[in-house]
Amino acid sequence: METPEVALDKWKGILWAPTTTDDVLALCPEHKVRLEIQTQYGRSAQDAPSTVKHQYLVCPEDNVFFPMGGVQFWMFKRRYNSAKEAISLKNVRIFDLDNVYTPVLKKEPKPKDKDLSLQVEIDKVPGGKKIVIYAADRNEIDKKTQIFIDPQKESATFDGNDIHPNSIFAKVEITYKSGKKTTLEG
Repeated sequence: METPEVALDKWKGILWAPTTTDDVLALCPEHKVRLEIQTQYGRSAQDAPSTVKHQYLVCPEDNVFFPMGGVQFWMFKRRYNSAKEAISLKNVRIFDLDNVYTPVLKKEPKPKDKDLSLQVEIDKVPGGKKIVIYAADRNEIDKKTQIFIDPQKESATFDGNDIHPNSIFAKVEITYKSGKKTTLEG
């Protein structure tokens, strides 16, 4: 039986491997073995009183120490996860839509129409998913609109900083699962 390949991240000189339980394992970058947690007194974390801070990760192969900044391992893992999220969100522009922070679309639409560009995305947001319709006039870069559809709340809004959707569309009609309809028309 073959072992599946796992993508490893490197942070603070340590390799981090995801597990199947949404957790991560700290691995030695040289030996690829799980690092052990030790206190500043050289004791195993399992043998130490709970009042002692866990300060180091240690490779069992060659006893190389990796400092954790004086925090316990659960906090060190939390900082790794925060750093990883920060990297993935580094260049994302976000705007506030009814107190739900939604990333602005980054992908440029593929040209199929010489005058109008249209793209639809489904974004994961707290509490479900939102559908974003992005439309732009190719000839006038400032003529663009974004329509946000929230199927859970059965509502539709648009970005007030852009033009009104009726400037591009004659009519936008949204029908929800329940049969309720929302219409944007001029």
